[in-house]
Amino acid sequence: LLFKHVNSASNRRANAISSINQAIMLLGFAKIRALTATLLLANNEPIKRLRVFKLLVRAFLAKKLAYRTQDLDPEVAFTGGLFSMMDQLEGVPLEKIVVEAGLEKTIVAALLKGEGELGKVLAVIDSFENARMEKRSLKLVEGLNRDYLASVAWAQEMMSLTDDC
Repeated sequence: LLFKHVNSASNRRANAISSINQAIMLLGFAKIRALTATLLLANNEPIKRLRVFKLLVRAFLAKKLAYRTQDLDPEVAFTGGLFSMMDQLEGVPLEKIVVEAGLEKTIVAALLKGEGELGKVLAVIDSFENARMEKRSLKLVEGLNRDYLASVAWAQEMMSLTDDC
């Protein structure tokens, strides 16, 4: 909803907004807070909370992995990680979600076709989550374990902020 709003025809810019930070700067804190409260109140279902937690872990892990590359903005990686399983959360095909959100082409290509640096990062996350790391180096697996645990801790902290909602 956030990206759909900031990238809507009424707010159209030369370049699509592609990171959470850009969207927050554009909309301002008050609107973000109102949007968040609305989303939390409308979707405070236990099953969805579990899926949101997994999305937050994936998003933060993608951001951490982006710091290891030279060609991927960590905030764009966070957005890609956040959208990577949005179809499972919303029950809507991912193709429709990314079109409605108005995401930039590199994010769409990574999400739908696995292209680019973001596509590679998301593929590593998928492999890690599905325990298919036998072809990866021990150093990479150890780093992923550390980054994953840090991502889980961060996601738990974020979810705890909504416990009283």
